Amino acid sequence: MPLSELLDALTANAALPEDQSEATPPQVYTSQTFLELERDAIFNREWICVGRSDEFEKPGDYRVMTISRDEVFVLRDHDGVLRAMSNICRHRMMSLLEGEGTIGGKITCPYHAW
Repeated sequence: MPLSELLDALTANAALPEDQSEATPPQVYTSQTFLELERDAIFNREWICVGRSDEFEKPGDYRVMTISRDEVFVLRDHDGVLRAMSNICRHRMMSLLEGEGTIGGKITCPYHAW
């Protein structure tokens, strides 16, 4: 289903009284074009909850995740402040951290060990 038809179907359904409304068209969940529209119109414009602060208890606790199109990590720094930043080394585009855990020292690029 083309994006324009999908948006028309969603708009028409939203305008119906509750007892006449229908299920969301399944293409909403499978359309790459709709996903890109949601990323640009919603997810890239709003704050995204990535967890609770108590999930990062100790300095060095981190978690890697993908938000929209970007791989990021959240880390509790040595001063106890939560930080979120890109997980990609700008020089060689290497991922800096994987998964989740606790780091004891500095974050270093696995390509250069900088």
